[in-house]
Amino acid sequence: MAGTVSFSCSSLGTVCEWALTAASAAEIERRFRDHARCAHGIAEVSPDLSSKVRAAIRPT
Repeated sequence: MAGTVSFSCSSLGTVCEWALTAASAAEIERRFRDHARCAHGIAEVSPDLSSKVRAAIRPT
């Protein structure tokens, strides 16, 4: 897909294979919040973690 972005949970230093390619960084952030809650038990993504996620999003 042209113009897409990607993110992997392991880019944050976790032992997690979850990865996503999406149309926008906003979609990745939204879906990461769901993943963090379901897979890692993180009820609310902190501003610090959110910044780390945004920094780890890469163009594909």
